[in-house]
Amino acid sequence: MKIATWNLDRPWKNGRRRRADLQRERISSIGADIWVLTETWAEIQLPGYRCASTPSSLGSYDASESAVAIWVPETWGLRTLEVTTATLCAEVVPPDADSPVLVYGTIITWHGDPGAKSWVKHLEEADRQTADWVRLHGKFPSHRLIVAGDFNMTLHADRGYGHKDGRRIVRERLPLAGMVCATAIDIRDAAHGALERDNIDHICIDHRLTLVAGPFAIPGSTKEGERLSDHNGMVVEVRMKAPPP
Repeated sequence: MKIATWNLDRPWKNGRRRRADLQRERISSIGADIWVLTETWAEIQLPGYRCASTPSSLGSYDASESAVAIWVPETWGLRTLEVTTATLCAEVVPPDADSPVLVYGTIITWHGDPGAKSWVKHLEEADRQTADWVRLHGKFPSHRLIVAGDFNMTLHADRGYGHKDGRRIVRERLPLAGMVCATAIDIRDAAHGALERDNIDHICIDHRLTLVAGPFAIPGSTKEGERLSDHNGMVVEVRMKAPPP
């Protein structure tokens, strides 16, 4: 099962048609089973998939935009369980899976969220959302929990974009939610792509899932240097373990 996440940097506002076309091409080339797209647009449609998305947030997003959209193949089950303007939790049921999956798509807001001092809203959201993860882990013990989206923090080290307390909150609560971060790597390093920006988009996976490939970065620009997004996306591939007899 291939899982991918990417912040599309509001293509409705930033580049419109040309950028959206390039993003769709890149998305199609990856062939993920589960996509968690953030800051996306109604015209970003994935043929052969079905979607659940957050409502528009007045004052933050245009009516055609969504903070989070979860896409899965149209033959898979998809049911929204909980939704806010910045998070979406959906039950995903792959065919012949040993267990259903909970996918929690997120934006943990950036340091400059309007109406608050720098990093205040970010830390509040990190605390609220990670508490959600722990609660969902306890409420749905037979489900495999996956959290993906824009965390607005690096997790491979205590440097780069982010706040030390935000990283601490995430790192402390991931094991309480039965998860590990599969994308805590330095994608500026040559071994991981030598990309220009740190990865602040992340995929955290249930400890009962086995990582079989990745993480791989989705570059935020084309080989010719044309910008696709101000974020690099991330991709992992996992195998679902059968439950013990």
